[in-house]
Amino acid sequence: MNKNKIVLLACGIGFSANFILFAVKLYVGLRSNSISIFSDSFNNLLDSLSGLISLVSLYIILYRNKSAANKGEQLFSFLISLTVMGAGLYFAYCSVERFMYPTRIWFSYTYVIILCGTALAKIIMYLLFRSMANKSGSSVVAVMKTDCILDFFITSITVLSLFLSQYGSFSFDALFGLIISAIIIVSAFRIIISGGKELINYVSPGDKERVESIILDYGDSVKVKSIDYYVENGCTFAFVTASVADKDSMASFVKKVYNESGIRVKIINSEE
Repeated sequence: MNKNKIVLLACGIGFSANFILFAVKLYVGLRSNSISIFSDSFNNLLDSLSGLISLVSLYIILYRNKSAANKGEQLFSFLISLTVMGAGLYFAYCSVERFMYPTRIWFSYTYVIILCGTALAKIIMYLLFRSMANKSGSSVVAVMKTDCILDFFITSITVLSLFLSQYGSFSFDALFGLIISAIIIVSAFRIIISGGKELINYVSPGDKERVESIILDYGDSVKVKSIDYYVENGCTFAFVTASVADKDSMASFVKKVYNESGIRVKIINSEE
């Protein structure tokens, strides 16, 4: 199975599985009157919608404009992260509101078993997406894989919240709702930063200065006309249009840039 089909299959699985988990958790959340469980279900709904959007959009990009495929994946990974960030802020608001107006939580071991089942489903999805991410190298699938682990811990917290809600008058549900919100917001923020850098091909000024300094060191051996930077899956590539004196100089230049900056150089239109 090629990369395109793996990515589309992963998006399809993500959409279907997360929608089922959303429906199950929504039922438990409404029956138990738990804001943390409801927030968890809403998180799965956002994951499901993100999977659907990615599925439709990537299908169009991958099969209609293959040259834009990689940037398309980065764009949708970024949009998914923004959606998750919005969910985290919404959960925080609901949790603060629950602190101000506490309500009773209805505990049931049946609900606990159901929630544990949904947590197990996320572990299975993580293993599946990890395999798909390794085979495809897709940034979209990698985000989905990471999200599965996040969801597993979030659901574990909701189970603990449900247990503690039996004891005392303190609003454990609201407290754990805020914890869930913080986890979601921090995780989404990190992905937004890294995804945003890839989307705009951000390279730090320091790395660019190192490359320029190395070019000066080679003098006439490497005459650079232009450099275009490209960032993908955490790796920075420099497409260098240059005239190179000989193959040894070219190999030495490529190696030195990588060793000193971590940037992978691709020589374009080089001349001996």
